[in-house]
Amino acid sequence: MTTEKFNRLKITTKKGLTFEIILADWLKEGDYDFGKVEMIEPLNAEQGNDYIDVVENLFEICDGEDE
Repeated sequence: MTTEKFNRLKITTKKGLTFEIILADWLKEGDYDFGKVEMIEPLNAEQGNDYIDVVENLFEICDGEDE
């Protein structure tokens, strides 16, 4: 279980690519060299832990691909 806070963010690059990403809350809203970051929503502790579990499972799946 993590105590780190996570946010769901919308990133729009300088060339117009737009995507959503979940990151720890070290990345703040604003304009950056790569484009613009907008907050969609902060994740609560349960959502943050669910996110971590999914990422860990994805890495396990990826590691199993080599077999």
